[in-house]
Amino acid sequence: MLVLLCALLSCSTIKNTAINKESSNVVLTQKEREFLVITLKASFDKFENATKSLSETQLNFKINDKKWAIKECIEHVTLAELRFPAIVKEEMTKPSSPENRNKIKIKDEKIRPRMLSRIWKARSPEVFKPTGKFENTQEAIKTFKSQRLKTIQYIETTEDDLRNHFWRHPLTGTIDLYQTLILMSAHLERHVEQIENIKKVEAFPKT
Repeated sequence: MLVLLCALLSCSTIKNTAINKESSNVVLTQKEREFLVITLKASFDKFENATKSLSETQLNFKINDKKWAIKECIEHVTLAELRFPAIVKEEMTKPSSPENRNKIKIKDEKIRPRMLSRIWKARSPEVFKPTGKFENTQEAIKTFKSQRLKTIQYIETTEDDLRNHFWRHPLTGTIDLYQTLILMSAHLERHVEQIENIKKVEAFPKT
């Protein structure tokens, strides 16, 4: 669960910023694009497989009163899915700051295993706690899928300088915006694992 920079959820899309030919913007390499697209699609597929064909009884099942139901996990990841691209857009309005790259202490390939590790614990901020913000679970899933597809399309085409804009997350410390989207994908995987663990409980409804 993620402690994010602010609570605004108004932006659910990312728009490419115009490229200044005189600037020193760093455009993603083809290898970086392909890696992130594959990563985002892989976690998207895991989410689809984990949440398809679930009944209302199954969606509402709780292991105990302190644990989330599957429908609450879905709402949480959907709210986070909306917020991560908003962070990218907000940070892209600021000047690039390549001098801050030395503040990054984690490599791209280390972000996913750190997020998936159960050693790291955190409370979800209030804005991301499931409180029935969507009309129903299917609306939440539809919103999630729509935003993830927009993010993938953005990565496939953007010329934004994602490597020289930064923010700080409590799990990783300072990361660039490219790494932020790796973190977003890993966050989804963490909760897909949570959903799968709920489904493995002996008392989980069969239908």
